Amino acid sequence: MNINILLPYKEEYDSSNSGAVSILVKDQVKYSKFSKKIKIFGIGNSKHKNFVSLPKSKYLRNFSYVRNFYNLINKDKSIIEIHNRPQYFNYLYKKSFYNIYILYFHNNPLELSGSKSLDERIYILKNCKVIIFLSEWIKNKFFTGLDINKYNNFKVVYPGCDKLKKLPNKQKIIFFSGKLNSAKGYHLFCEATKRFVERDPTWKIIAAGSESRRKIPIYKHVTELGQITHKRVLDFIKKSKITVAPSTWDEPLGRLPIESSAMGSVCISSSNGGLTESNKNGVILNDININKIYKTFVNLSDHKNYQKYQKKTFNNFSFFNDSKVYEIDLIRSTIINQGKSPKKNLKILHISNFNDNADGRLYYSTQRRINYGFSKINCDIFPFDERLFLRNNLSLFKKKEFNKKILKLIFNYFPDVIIIGHIDTIEESTFIEIKKLIQK
Repeated sequence: MNINILLPYKEEYDSSNSGAVSILVKDQVKYSKFSKKIKIFGIGNSKHKNFVSLPKSKYLRNFSYVRNFYNLINKDKSIIEIHNRPQYFNYLYKKSFYNIYILYFHNNPLELSGSKSLDERIYILKNCKVIIFLSEWIKNKFFTGLDINKYNNFKVVYPGCDKLKKLPNKQKIIFFSGKLNSAKGYHLFCEATKRFVERDPTWKIIAAGSESRRKIPIYKHVTELGQITHKRVLDFIKKSKITVAPSTWDEPLGRLPIESSAMGSVCISSSNGGLTESNKNGVILNDININKIYKTFVNLSDHKNYQKYQKKTFNNFSFFNDSKVYEIDLIRSTIINQGKSPKKNLKILHISNFNDNADGRLYYSTQRRINYGFSKINCDIFPFDERLFLRNNLSLFKKKEFNKKILKLIFNYFPDVIIIGHIDTIEESTFIEIKKLIQK
């Protein structure tokens, strides 16, 4: 079974503009035992062998983007992994519910189209095979107003990083990576570092990132690198003694503290959102402000204080890439292996007219005799009465609903044999969809 990964629109894969989603997916391909089965769909011209480029559209961009993806993957039953776009799932599930869906949430679900309302989130829980949250904070936001104990098709899996084998030589560098705006706390970073370098000018202040609607002025003491590759970001973290993630908004998780810990750098962060989950052994500041950040710089400039934090954060690192991808692969393996284990009983779906409205007069019909015969040889029989369904369905489109019902039964029951008798409501298109469902 193939694994088709759909990136958010505009998320460039394997480039200098790669976002958090692309970085995570790239790591999954690198470490997953299913790497040969994985295809990544997105916008861009990546030359990665697993990447499939989708065409851009001037109008209805997201709709066209998902539709183009559906047209490419609709030939085979597959696992579809959607990152951070619940509205993509809503569209695709209605078009091809027989595929198996894994939905990743990287951000607050209450702020994403397709999962803002209670009904939207219930729909996702009922129809998505597995939901993966990148932090407990994101998970708790998703279950706002819901009874979490009623569901078990979700899991928290943190992003991972490759840890260095030994601590590298560090330079007196304080490093920031992210959008250069107030939500990321860049204004706090600039002001605090300004005060600190006035006290000790031997330190270098470096920032990586950009902001198209920039409001924060340019500070002379900060070397701004602009948008750089993820590899270069990691190179700067390796050199830097201190990294800073001073977000003023509720950060869903934050990669910088994880990567800092893996590189032996001490990260200073706020306590907003899920940052406390990723910055477990660094410095976390409640009600973060310029003065608190400055005082922390002063404290960490003392060698003994710095060593204490550095050893703690490096030695207690737990976000290993291979182990995090292993957690994802376990989920994939469970899905792929479903129905492959040896069965004790043959599963049979019998679609026919069982004369349920005859008040027992036609109980000993051929259809029931067939069911009885199979039960005597230990087969599992699922009888589905066409006439009863049509009679009870008051919709003007009840024949269409009947065909959709058959596909859902096959998807959930996954029979070994399908017996069809005394019915004329199944459409040719349904047989085509049945073939897709039963493909191995």
